[in-house]
Amino acid sequence: MKATRWLIGTLGLLFLATNGGVTAVTVAADGEGLQFVEGGQIAPLLALPGTATAPRLGELLSGTAVMVQEVRDGYARITVQAWVPSDSLTEQRPGGGGPRSPAVSEPPPAPVQDLTQAYRVRVTPEKFLKDARKHVRLTLSLITADERPVHYDQDRELETVLSFFLEKRIAGGTVRDKLLLRETVQLGSPELVWEKPVEELELPDEEVSVLVTARTSLSRDRLLFGTVRGLVLGD
Repeated sequence: MKATRWLIGTLGLLFLATNGGVTAVTVAADGEGLQFVEGGQIAPLLALPGTATAPRLGELLSGTAVMVQEVRDGYARITVQAWVPSDSLTEQRPGGGGPRSPAVSEPPPAPVQDLTQAYRVRVTPEKFLKDARKHVRLTLSLITADERPVHYDQDRELETVLSFFLEKRIAGGTVRDKLLLRETVQLGSPELVWEKPVEELELPDEEVSVLVTARTSLSRDRLLFGTVRGLVLGD
């Protein structure tokens, strides 16, 4: 009997209804990106938001954890970690098309000057020593779906909530645990650099894995999210 190997992956560009019709995703009290499919619901996965004719890609069962990347017009763009049998995957798109071309070195993408094209918050972490104390630095910026920087009016600042959580390891991955720090900052164009001494996070007396989330408000009805998983901090 042939053994089946399994791969874990992240599915992106999936949309769930958040209100009206099917209420698929609960709104967490703290407003973070990690949310869950409501009890008693089966959430349809759609390729496009806000249309009854959008291709249906599958379903998520009650209790499934998802990471919300954006909320817009009653729909949430999500990613979800899941396992599939490796022998069900192919480099060739069904129905035609060849294998993916190998990555080639390209110049940095040109920025766009259109805030409506913002797709997610890029969060780049860095650890360093300053005055003999350990610090963590986060560089935040907005990017498009194809990784192009988003620039906007330099006089405009976007309210962004930074949160640090301990990560707890469970079978199959990690989950968000204790909240360590939450701080509201203003994200200007083209980026925000934020720094904090590690000791102010009140970490345990050992190295720990930390989840960082960023939630940026573009408007009252549109939120973008960014995450960093597995950031190792502490002694």
